[in-house]
Amino acid sequence: MRCSGKLSNSSSRSIKTEKDIKVYENLIVTTFLTEFEKNRACYEPIEKGEKHMKYIHYISLCLLFCVGVIGILCSCRETLTVTESTEKPIAQDEAVPVVAQAEPEETDNETAPPTAEQIQTLLFDNYELSIIGNNATIIGYNGDEQNLVIPSTIDSYKVVAIGNVAFSECSTLSSIVIPDGVTSIGAWAFNQCEALTDITIPQSVYEIGEYAFMECDALKTMTLPSGIERIEAGLFYGCGILKTINIPNNVKSIGAEAFYSCENLASPIILPSGVQIIEDGLFQDCKSLTEVVLPDSLIQVGEFSFAGCQSLESLILPDNVTVIGCSAFAGCTGLRSIAIPYGVQRIPDHLFSNCIGLRKIIIPDSVTEIGNEAFFRCRDDLEYIVSPGFWDRVFYN
Repeated sequence: MRCSGKLSNSSSRSIKTEKDIKVYENLIVTTFLTEFEKNRACYEPIEKGEKHMKYIHYISLCLLFCVGVIGILCSCRETLTVTESTEKPIAQDEAVPVVAQAEPEETDNETAPPTAEQIQTLLFDNYELSIIGNNATIIGYNGDEQNLVIPSTIDSYKVVAIGNVAFSECSTLSSIVIPDGVTSIGAWAFNQCEALTDITIPQSVYEIGEYAFMECDALKTMTLPSGIERIEAGLFYGCGILKTINIPNNVKSIGAEAFYSCENLASPIILPSGVQIIEDGLFQDCKSLTEVVLPDSLIQVGEFSFAGCQSLESLILPDNVTVIGCSAFAGCTGLRSIAIPYGVQRIPDHLFSNCIGLRKIIIPDSVTEIGNEAFFRCRDDLEYIVSPGFWDRVFYN
């Protein structure tokens, strides 16, 4: 009889669960004992020494066989434990999620069409355009037209803005019409267009950049759109011929030097009720200006704001004004009288310097300090209207 060391046919089952592992462990022990008893007959007592050697040899083979099988079962047990702990059981009626595989990127050389965020530059019929989507901003002009009407669309793109320095130093440009639909005009857009006498701005514009019309020496009139809320700094700087301008009621602030050296600017200038601060040099050297109406909302008058306004005869400062900058009225040779608001505590340096026509000034008790040369070169007979003892308690720099 041959010695048999094989497991039964049931060992060919696949090990899937913890229960299967335990079954196989019991099967190994049972098989070992059964085979051991069954094969004892294989060893005939030929010689005592030979019998013991075969017996020991058989036991060794069986032990090696069992160790190998047990090792495999232990490995299966670890794998099963990890799988059971990481995998979520799926309900019978639950759909199994399908992970979409990433598609390989296309490697063809075709260029994707530009998105709305991508900016292009286009040259068309003397215009240089910046394109975003279907909208165009004019950023340059190379023509020599004297009377220019900008079309609302250029090469099928809608014109929505005039960019910075777009028409700067166009010396031949005499008049220009900006189309409806344009919402903004950039800084320095018409700077030094020295022949420009007339410009039409549509009501759709709500923003005009600083110094946009700086030194347009021939510009005579200007009508600003009603949607403008701020007049930027230096907007009409050095427009010496500018005579009339409207300031929309929606304007809440006016930048420094917005009307600097507009020597022919006519009166009256009425500032809207929302304006709180007159910035530095706002009307400086507006030599023809005779009257400015200030709103009750005003709280501050900047430095040099009316300096050199030779024709300004009177000015009423609102009661809410508490700060007046140095030299604010310096060189206002036509100024005859003025009253300082009660909230002002300091008369700054050179405030009325060279106001040779000033005859009367009212100074409230709130003033505690008078700056250096505040009344330099004023009339000797200037009448100061103050409360008794004012000069004794005021401080001079």
